[in-house]
Amino acid sequence: MQLRLISGPSVQPGSALFSTPNLRLTPATEKSQSVLATGNMTGRGLRFRRANALHTSISAHPGAAAPSKVDINMPYKLQDSDMHFYRSTGFVKLKNVFDGETLSHYAPAMSLEVRQADKTPRQQDPDYQQAFTQVQNLRKQNNMVAKFVMGQKLARIAAELMGVEGVRVYADQALYKEPHGGYTPWHCDAFYWPLATDKAITAWIPLQATPEEMGPMQFAAGSHSHDLGRHLEIGRESHKLINAKVQQGGFKVVSEPYQYGEVSFHSSLNFHKANGNETDRPREVFTIMFMDKDMTLAEPLNEYQHLDRDAYFPDLLPGQLCDTEYTPVVWSSSK
Repeated sequence: MQLRLISGPSVQPGSALFSTPNLRLTPATEKSQSVLATGNMTGRGLRFRRANALHTSISAHPGAAAPSKVDINMPYKLQDSDMHFYRSTGFVKLKNVFDGETLSHYAPAMSLEVRQADKTPRQQDPDYQQAFTQVQNLRKQNNMVAKFVMGQKLARIAAELMGVEGVRVYADQALYKEPHGGYTPWHCDAFYWPLATDKAITAWIPLQATPEEMGPMQFAAGSHSHDLGRHLEIGRESHKLINAKVQQGGFKVVSEPYQYGEVSFHSSLNFHKANGNETDRPREVFTIMFMDKDMTLAEPLNEYQHLDRDAYFPDLLPGQLCDTEYTPVVWSSSK
């Protein structure tokens, strides 16, 4: 794996930051919620179109039966160093989470939903035109995607990294950055989620090998422990403000290519970004957001949190358990 340090002090092989072996230096009648965006990370912000939220049953796109080697449930052995790395930096990238057969089995169903989605943006924003197509909650439209989202492997990793007994799904989304699409500004996901604690995490799953020129994720290591702009909506001005704080604070900005089958996990409080896609191929990524199964609802702090509250927790009051038909428990050690 080639590692590229974008900013901050130099990092040598074997240093504390990269002590983890996974970062070693080596050569029914209403549509589900659907959000299309450019330049945004969770489907709320710069440009998006939102359909009626989640009041649906999963429609029939069953797909073929899974080959015998397809694996979305077998436990992934996390090392102590993986968990220490995640908790100290706010992210971790793991090798060989999926094999090619598994990804190639589920990716066509994800791409089908992206192709069929309404791609009309709510507004035109010249900074982020052609950044990426973003479609949220594919699992509510597609049985095969639903099976992938409810797989035990990713959910168990998420729970173990956060140190919780189990996790619920919060949302899923496809992020297809078009060829020569623009950059994704600095942000943290917690700005958009009306959740009472920081026990929330995103699994970022590239559906192809993702070299540097395709715009993989970049993380400010350790930024989850610092407020660099948690109140800021993603955009041009917030990018400038957060970038200045990242540089002033000496945070290491870590950018790596992703091998096929690698998956990264980042905290809802970690600040991250991505460069544009300089290639002639789309950068196809699927993400799943998980939260502690004991998560409670917080009072929404902004319009995006109000939208999510209405979509996912329409009958709940602040302080109540985030237990709705839209947010089932995916994995629990007590099962």
